[in-house]
Amino acid sequence: MPRPCQRDGQFSADRVAAAVLAHYAAAEADEAYAWAYSCLSSLEYDDPEMAWDLTLRMIRLVSTTQIAGVVAAGSLEQLLADHPDAFVPRAETLARTSARFRFMLSGVWPQKRQDSPGWQRILAARAPGPDMDAGDPLPPNDLPD
Repeated sequence: MPRPCQRDGQFSADRVAAAVLAHYAAAEADEAYAWAYSCLSSLEYDDPEMAWDLTLRMIRLVSTTQIAGVVAAGSLEQLLADHPDAFVPRAETLARTSARFRFMLSGVWPQKRQDSPGWQRILAARAPGPDMDAGDPLPPNDLPD
C-alpha cells in the first residue's frame, strides 16, 4: 500500500518532520520544503495517526521557541481540536512526564472550544508549565521515542 506524501517514492516520517521544520524556519516561503508542509496538512485530515506521529517527531526535533510556537499553534492544536477523543488522552499522558510537551501545550489555543471538556483537560495538563507565553525557555527533549 503506498504511503501518503511520497516525494520520491519512499516515505520517511523523519524526513518529512525535518522538512516541515525547515519550511517553518525559512525566512521566506521556501518552495524546496513546501511539499512537506502540504503533506502534514493533508495528513491532519486523511491520516490523523500519521500526523500525530509527525507532530511528535517535530516536537522532539524543534530547537527554538519560535518554531515550537509554530508547531504548537499548527498541527498539535489542529489535531487536539479535530480529534480530541483520540489525542487529548495521549497529550495528558505525555504532559505528566514531559516538560517539553507541557511547553508545547502552552502554545495551543481552544479554537472556539474553550468550554469543552477536552480543552479543560488540556489546560490542566499544561498547568504545571513551563509556559511559552510566560517567556520560559524551550525545555530539552524529554519525550519518549
